[in-house]
Amino acid sequence: MSEYNVTVELPIRKLDGTSAEQLLEQFEDFHPAVSTSPLGWAEVTITVVAESMRQAIATALAVAGDVVSVTAMTTAEFDRRPVAAERMPELESVSERAQRLGITRQAVLQQLESGKLAGRKVGTTWVLAAATSAARSMGI
Repeated sequence: MSEYNVTVELPIRKLDGTSAEQLLEQFEDFHPAVSTSPLGWAEVTITVVAESMRQAIATALAVAGDVVSVTAMTTAEFDRRPVAAERMPELESVSERAQRLGITRQAVLQQLESGKLAGRKVGTTWVLAAATSAARSMGI
């Protein structure tokens, strides 16, 4: 038996304290970590003990139900990822993006909520990668 880390994106757009608690409870046997993916979906990373990668993914899918995406790797490989060493990208606020595009702040928020524009919620505030081609993301 080996340990695998499986990350599933779930078709949940508004991850708040209540929905995060529900996900932690749903996956409690698998040591979950809950966050929002760069595309705005609820994201849960769990640890699964299994005989194979295939079995680990099947277990994660059985617990998760409907998913948007699945990523899996051995826990050893997962722990080797240089996540902490990655340079944080330049960020901009919703207001900055709106000003740069010449549209309203509300229009940017609507694009974020619908998933047409990539961003991440930090607490209750949306942030966007400044290097992202906003015009292409929004079809402008």
